[in-house]
Order: sequence, then C-alpha cells, then structure tokens
Amino acid sequence: MASNVQSATPGYNYRNDKLVALLDPANQIAMYMEGVKPGQLWLAEPYRAMQDTDDEEPRYLGSSEFVLITAIDEADPRLVHVIPMSNDPSVQTEHSVVVAESPLGMPMVAWKRLAAVIPVRFLSRPLGSFDKETAGHLSQGEPDEKLGIERGKRPLSQIGRENREFTFRAVRFVVWQAACSKLPKVEQEDEQQEALAKQRREAYVEALHTVLGMQSADRARVMRGVKKLTAAQQKKMTKAGFPEPPADALPIQYQVMAEQPMWRPLVEKVDRPEDETRGALARDAFKLAARAIGPQDSAIQARFEQAAKAMFSQSE
Repeated sequence: MASNVQSATPGYNYRNDKLVALLDPANQIAMYMEGVKPGQLWLAEPYRAMQDTDDEEPRYLGSSEFVLITAIDEADPRLVHVIPMSNDPSVQTEHSVVVAESPLGMPMVAWKRLAAVIPVRFLSRPLGSFDKETAGHLSQGEPDEKLGIERGKRPLSQIGRENREFTFRAVRFVVWQAACSKLPKVEQEDEQQEALAKQRREAYVEALHTVLGMQSADRARVMRGVKKLTAAQQKKMTKAGFPEPPADALPIQYQVMAEQPMWRPLVEKVDRPEDETRGALARDAFKLAARAIGPQDSAIQARFEQAAKAMFSQSE
C-alpha cells in the first residue's frame, strides 16, 4: 500500500524540503493545470471506491498508490499507462527496481511487471516528474548505476511482507485496469452520422426562418443556446415537425478534458455520481463554447474552469 505522502517515512526524519515544496498549494495548482504527461509521478486513488459493493473490489479500490505515468493511451486518451511505485524501500522485491532519488526527495520502488492501464480520473494528486532518462529506465525496469537505479532485493528483515504487499498491489491494479471498461461510452459520430446531424441542424435553422420569420442573428443565437424560444414559438416549431433543436455530439476533446484529475475537487463537492458530475461539466463547458465568438476558439480548459466554478457555486 502506498504511504501517505504527508506522513513520516522510515529513515527520513529530517525536514524534506522537496516534499514540502511539492505539497505547497500554489505548486499543486500549477501541476494540475499542466495536465497529465509521461514521466510524472502521481498519487492515484479511485474516488468512488467506497460506493462499490462487488465482493472484494472495495478492498482493492479503496487504497492509494503511487504511479509513474508512462503514456497516454492513443486509442482512448481517458486512460493512462502507469507503473506502480512505493516510497517504502522495505517492500522491494526481485521483480522491482529502486531509484535513489525521486520527486518526493526519497528512494522509491518501481514494478514494471505490474504495469497497467487505468482511468485518468483515478489520479488524485500530482507529485512532480522524473527526468526523461530516469523515467525511461523505471518504465523498462532497467537498473542504471549512473542514474542511481538498482535491481530490487528481498530485504531479510521483511521476509514475507514484501510478497504480501506485491500480491495486494498486483490484484489492486488488475481491478483498477478492469475499471477502464466501466467508463461512460465515448460519444462519437462516424461520417454518415455527422452528415445526417449537419442536415438536421440546417433544416432546423431553415425552419426558424420559414416558420418563425426569425432573422439570421437570432437564429444563430438560438443554435448557440444563448436565446430560447418562447412558448408560442416552441408550439409553432413543434407543429412544423421540429419539437427541439438537434443536439450536437459532444466533441471528444470535451469528453477527455472532463476526465482529468483537476476536476476531482468538484467531483468530491457535488453530491451525485461521478459519471454524472463529469458528464454535466463537459456539457456545460461545450455550451459555453457554443456561445463563444467562433468555433476556432480553442480555450477548452478555460471553459471547463468557468463551468466548474458555476457548478461549485450551485452546490454550496
């Protein structure tokens, strides 16, 4: 089990300035804003663990683990490839490597054999980064004297314990990887669906003109979600065969951004299931995009921040 990064670590009773700096609120915010990238060290812990009731799963979901990010999944960017790590050298095994210096300012153990793919939403706290060369050796489980990376040993003082820890960690990451299949299905249109959606939007815009006599500027405002139809206008549109505006599919960028760990505080604050909170955040941010000056505006994160602030205020 990963030790709490704020707790005392055996052999490190002195003031750890590197760790203190990492946990400074301003630095934490800056790291969250940087986003998830290969080479970073994170503390991972599923938020919804205690809500799960499937037999043994809560036992493994409910613990935190240090992870080294090795890659963002190419097929589904909502997933990350990770290597489990620990800041407790006494749990090292022959299957591990031990690096003398880490972003935490202390030695850490890494297990390439336990490499897994987990939901990016499981990442809860950023803890700095390894340099590219060190991260590469850790992800491959390769010792390197120059980098201070040694092959793990079986500590004589902890015979048995390291095997129990290894087994629990192995099962935990199997459970975490299985959680990838439980993420909300990605909304995505193929070329035919996209063409049909475009036709529906064009037909609705034309109906706003022919049925309601609406001018171009007002039609654009309706389609952006800025202007709502009156009850009388809605009745006319429904009678003409247009009961509601066609909904655009949520762009993949918004679905990926909604899964990022920077929104974890919002998930914890809002009293509803995590999938619902992240989904609502994505949709609210997309609505803000529709109200922007144009589709070329790429400040997606800024829209999410605006939407998150609104959701925070509504939950208070």
